[in-house]
Amino acid sequence: MVRYLSVAAVLAVSLLSGCGSTPVNLYSDNTMKKKEYNGIKAYKKGLYEQAFDDLKEPAALGYKSAQYTLAFMFLKGQYLEQSTKLGMGWLGVAKKRGVKIGVRNTMHFTVQRLRSKNNK
Repeated sequence: MVRYLSVAAVLAVSLLSGCGSTPVNLYSDNTMKKKEYNGIKAYKKGLYEQAFDDLKEPAALGYKSAQYTLAFMFLKGQYLEQSTKLGMGWLGVAKKRGVKIGVRNTMHFTVQRLRSKNNK
């Protein structure tokens, strides 16, 4: 009985540790690039629901253009509930990934939005 428990424990530890194998990439880079491209294209056409569906996976996996576009969707409330916190959060993530274009304008946009909210 002790022998079977020992074998089971070793087997469990081996399975949990992954046996030193490399992780499997479940997402193809080409698939994510295509989703990012299609999402941005849909966003530019005003198809915000489709844009969100296409952009959420690439954004979560670190594709900066998808992150940047999602940031604006949250800031402007396009298909999603407007959220300055989530919008600025996605912008921060995108900025860390190297997005430089438009961050100053985004800050200006956010300040204006907050001012207009406070004046209501």
